[in-house]
Amino acid sequence: AGLTAHFPDERTVETSYLRRTDQNFSFSLDRVFPPGSSNSEVYEQCAQAVVQHACSGQNSIVFAYGHAGSGKEATMFGDSSQPGLLLSSILHLFGR
Repeated sequence: AGLTAHFPDERTVETSYLRRTDQNFSFSLDRVFPPGSSNSEVYEQCAQAVVQHACSGQNSIVFAYGHAGSGKEATMFGDSSQPGLLLSSILHLFGR
């Protein structure tokens, strides 16, 4: 069964199954990053503030959640052309 996702704005994901029209859902989230979003965009919009909170002594966590193959590892660890959130956080902490 195919699943489609639509991103009407930066806070909403609408999903629908191709074969089951009675199972359409809409989710409102703090922020939605559609396909094609860069790791630097995700870092600047989400993780940078979390790192700053950690620097001021607050408990902080960046948590990636999603189904297999959705890009969690690529977002957290990145590659040579697009650093992930982990490296971006370390560079932020050490002022580079």
